[in-house]
Amino acid sequence: MSVHPLYSVSPNRLLLAILGARVSWCRYATAALLVLVLAACNTPGPHLKYPSIEARQADLMAFDTWRATGRISLSNSTEGFSAALNWQQARTDFDLTLTAILGQRALHVRQAGGAATLSARGRPTTTGTDAELLITRELGVRVPLQQLAFWVRGLPGNAGDPVYDQAGRLQKLAYTDVDGTRWRAEFLRYQVIDSLELPALISVVGEYAGDDYNIRLSLKDWSEGQLIAPLKPELQPQQQEPAPGGRLAIPGA
Repeated sequence: MSVHPLYSVSPNRLLLAILGARVSWCRYATAALLVLVLAACNTPGPHLKYPSIEARQADLMAFDTWRATGRISLSNSTEGFSAALNWQQARTDFDLTLTAILGQRALHVRQAGGAATLSARGRPTTTGTDAELLITRELGVRVPLQQLAFWVRGLPGNAGDPVYDQAGRLQKLAYTDVDGTRWRAEFLRYQVIDSLELPALISVVGEYAGDDYNIRLSLKDWSEGQLIAPLKPELQPQQQEPAPGGRLAIPGA
């Protein structure tokens, strides 16, 4: 009597064949899942439709008094700093609080009119006319705060030749400030907040005098803000002579 070929296979070989089929199926399933994950990562977030870039920017420009929280990391070629961020903006005035680990306030910066103050933990409050300069002195990192107030809303500010995606959202820009620092910003992710589409993640790189500055900014929890009160008279800056090259003299330098 002849034996069917299936029954002539040893149990060990049959088990290996079944396991091999399962492994192959798992490989195909894993590959398919990986393709779906990669596709999701490369798919732009939901976007609002506008008839033109100008129409989108008009809505963003009108949103000039707001509050947002998130995280910020700042670094130059030798050191870095990362903190939670609470940002309140009222047109050109702003109030920034950076909170380090364990919830301790590390830095508080205010710009109201032509006066600015900076308070750092364990150090006396410093005053001036430019909050950007106060931060540079304190952290050793240049931060284009005035332009960032535009960039965090997806607006190019004073940047030239901005790049937009097909939905009209800002993707890249280049900007050179009055001191000659060359900035490049990339808008990596967007989010829809109520009736506006705002950047969720921005990467900024600056180059000045052989040093590199890196800023990574993530904002969320947006809300309408309020006007920022003027600084108290005792905190108004004293007149200071500019240093050679157009910069203000750095105390102790």
